[in-house]
Parts: sequence; structure tokens; C-alpha cells
Amino acid sequence: MADSNLAFLGLNTVAWQGIGTMIATAAFVVALSVGWSQLASARRTRLEQARPYIVVDILPGNASPKMFDLVITNVGKTPAYGLEIAFDPPPRRAIEETGFELSNTRILTEPTPMFAPGREFRMFFDSAVDRYNSSEPMRFRVTSTYRDSRNKRYSEHATIDFDVHRGAMYTEVYGVHDAVGHLKTIAVALDKVVDRSSGPEGRDPRTGPRWAPRRASISSRRRRAPSLPGLR
Repeated sequence: MADSNLAFLGLNTVAWQGIGTMIATAAFVVALSVGWSQLASARRTRLEQARPYIVVDILPGNASPKMFDLVITNVGKTPAYGLEIAFDPPPRRAIEETGFELSNTRILTEPTPMFAPGREFRMFFDSAVDRYNSSEPMRFRVTSTYRDSRNKRYSEHATIDFDVHRGAMYTEVYGVHDAVGHLKTIAVALDKVVDRSSGPEGRDPRTGPRWAPRRASISSRRRRAPSLPGLR
């Protein structure tokens, strides 16, 4: 029955064996190709996970959500070498302080030899109140250029927008900065109290007002203990 079917198709046993061999070979080639592709993809993923990755952003500062910092972070697993960061347009604060202009900071004007993995660089960018009342730009095009330990270069572009926080609400959280501020206020109040309560004898011309402690007066008169009968 099988021989008649084979004869009907015009193929003999040898031909069918050849076809089976070709199908098996094709399946092997496909499986090999898929396996190689998966291996290459896994290698690329491993290299991507092991590379340096620099992120530049503008985030609310630790002191106040109205004071924004420029934050540069290496979120990758390896160091970034020769890091260069360029802003377009050049960044400026609404109110600059002479000698500390934002665009003249070293990390924005000179290459950083090595930026370690997990490192975060943070510096004051601008006050939201001052910037919204000025004509300074809100959006910047940032280019980060660096290389990894294999000397492979990376050049990444991103757009950071200062105005993205407009209209956002923040919860007020009191921290160490607030505690220090209140302690300074208490210290000033105590100094005023000392100034008012200290007399001429309580003021040291070298160090300023000081407390004049009162000394308890002890009578120099000795009191005799009552003599007991029979004891002299």
C-alpha cells in the first residue's frame, strides 16, 4: 500500500529519504540561526547593561522644591571617561553671582576624566520664583559625550525642560535645613536676652556679653553646736 502511494507520487524511497534529510537540515539551519540571533541579542544586552550611562536633568533641590539643581548621574555599571556636557543654549541663572556663573562651571566647560558608576553631581541651577519672573529660556538641548573602558564612544542627546514643573503641587516636608534655621533664630533670641540681662560686670570686651553667675553668700560667722550635758 505504501509502495503504491510512493509510486503514485512519482517518488521512490530514496527520494523521500533525501527530502527528509533536506527538511531536517533546513530545520537545523533555522534553529542554529535563531540560537545565534538570541546569543547575539543576549551579548548586546549584557554589554548595554555593563556600559556607562550619563543622565542630565533639572530636579527640585533638597533644601526646597522651589530651588532647582542641575543633576548629573552615571546610572550605568561602569565608569564614564572623558565626560563632556554641552548645553544649547548656554545655561544662565535668572540672577547670577559674579565669579560663580552657571555656564562657567568646570563640569560644563572642561572634560571630566572619570565619572564613577553610581556617582551623582549636583549643583544649584536656579530659583523657580526668579526664573519664572525672568526672560531666561526654560528648555535646553543637552549633549553628553563620553567613552567606556574599551574606548567605545557614546554621544547622547536629550531635552530637559525647566517648565515641566509648572503648576505642580508639592507637600512641605520639614528636614534638617528647617531645624538649623529654627536653631539660628533661637540663638539670635538668646543673644538678645543676654544683652538685656547682662550688666557692666557681665560683659567681656573681648568676647561680648556673658552670663554673670551669682555666688551664694556664706556667712563667716560660725555657729556653735549646743553642748550636751556631760560633754565638754
